[in-house]
Amino acid sequence: MLSKFADAYEQCYREAPWQRRAPYGDTYMNAHFAGTRQSLPDVAMDPHITVMQIIHSLVLVHPPPTRIVSGPMGNYFLKPISWLSDETRDSVLFAVLFQNIPHKWKSQIVPQPKPNTISHVTIDVSDLSLSIAFYQKLGLEPVDDEPRNGQQFLMGGGRPQNSKVLVLLRETKDAKISSTTTTSGIMPRLSIYTTTKLEEVVATLKTKGLTPIGNDILRVGENGEEKGAMAVAAYHDPDGFLIHILQTTSPMGSLFFQLTQWSSTITDPWLYHWTLNVSNFNRTQSILQHMGLQTIPPKQTTTTTSSLSSSLLAAFGIDNSSNITLQESCTMGLPDDKFLLSILQWNDAASNNNNNKIKGKKNALAFSVANAKDALANAVKAGMIVPDMKIETRELPFFGSVRVGTAYLEQLKDDGTTATTTITSPIEFVEY
Repeated sequence: MLSKFADAYEQCYREAPWQRRAPYGDTYMNAHFAGTRQSLPDVAMDPHITVMQIIHSLVLVHPPPTRIVSGPMGNYFLKPISWLSDETRDSVLFAVLFQNIPHKWKSQIVPQPKPNTISHVTIDVSDLSLSIAFYQKLGLEPVDDEPRNGQQFLMGGGRPQNSKVLVLLRETKDAKISSTTTTSGIMPRLSIYTTTKLEEVVATLKTKGLTPIGNDILRVGENGEEKGAMAVAAYHDPDGFLIHILQTTSPMGSLFFQLTQWSSTITDPWLYHWTLNVSNFNRTQSILQHMGLQTIPPKQTTTTTSSLSSSLLAAFGIDNSSNITLQESCTMGLPDDKFLLSILQWNDAASNNNNNKIKGKKNALAFSVANAKDALANAVKAGMIVPDMKIETRELPFFGSVRVGTAYLEQLKDDGTTATTTITSPIEFVEY
């Protein structure tokens, strides 16, 4: 009887959809089932005693009880927890049954993304295993044990329940960027915020074989104490995609980020924002506002961006001796989201083209929506470019089948001016 119970318990897990199994992992569960079979004889009551207690209850007790509690486990553990609420009882039983589970919080960390949030960013890679190893060095963690269909979701730190952006690595043949020097300044970028001292982060990453671009930390702000002063360490992933690790250096800014992390249960590494270069700043800002994003003040203009432009050119892959300067920038976000968008417009037209010289790059920003078709229609009203109103069905790791509509902010000539040749990196509307 005990072996049948153990077999049925394991069969229930094996027959569950892989999305349900993923938070636990087969490696852990195989050991768990082996331990269950070994421990069952130790916790099971002597069957002779149990049978005698059942007979006693049926023959001598009138009317017979609906439940019969037998043995120490029933009397001293199961009976007391039956007095708890369903939610509390489930939490206690989970903690007892699944001790030291490697991924025990993942089903709570990665719920289905809520509508009207940024659900994930997609980064194309040429070698999925190599790229996963790189991003793990930065502190990101795979959502499940094994990639699915050449894709893998990664997550940052903390356990926020409301909205937590993910990174989707997608293996594709044309992911390699031919020249990181010429393209870093014209491509989307992922920025990670850290509350740990940036010098310590960079030193730790060097022990893992990662050296920042220019072998140094770049600083914005003349004395590091002014409002908005930042320190940045820039890295290229194995395919040349640009990653910024950020930290504010002003006391008030540092306090703000620490309080935000605490209130949102976010920990390092904090997936902070996605950067897009555009040729028409005002038009892009208007489109995103129509989609519900709000500008986080202050908006940066030519005057206020001169320090940023000169300090961060190296991190953007642009020669410091060039005449390229940042004209306008702003940060935007959805009201209930902790992941932001950074919109930049440069004085050099070609630098504003997200896709120029990056043939085949489709690194995308994905919004979770209630209805992909309605979201695509709204994107058209907002002024986005939608070459095809068709809704595509895709298989995502962990979440399974989703419906996706794709739109674009701009379409540009090779010189970066607004026209009708190259389309910029996509914005995706994902219906889970």
